[in-house]
Amino acid sequence: IYIGKRNTTALGFLGDIGYAMLTGINAKPSGDGLYAITYSFRWHPWKHALQVPYMVGSTFDPSASAVNVTRTHNDRIWWSQPHLLGSDFKSDLQISTEEWAAVGVT
Repeated sequence: IYIGKRNTTALGFLGDIGYAMLTGINAKPSGDGLYAITYSFRWHPWKHALQVPYMVGSTFDPSASAVNVTRTHNDRIWWSQPHLLGSDFKSDLQISTEEWAAVGVT
């Protein structure tokens, strides 16, 4: 449910809103019916947005490079955010305050 979602609240060293994304959850039996749960997060400097070239119809809008006229590039690049949905991981994952503090999230 939460994998692939970005944080909607600040997560300490993981970053402010949008910088951390939950990428995985692992449950491993630790004995006596208990499980050790591991959460994997990924941090991204542009909040997991992707650079997308500007399109005209179904083709790129090319420009010739002054350095190498045999190569073309796109003058206009847009940021696309494919990960719009978010989650308040501090409350949604039901991790205790002590557990967050143990990894540096306050």
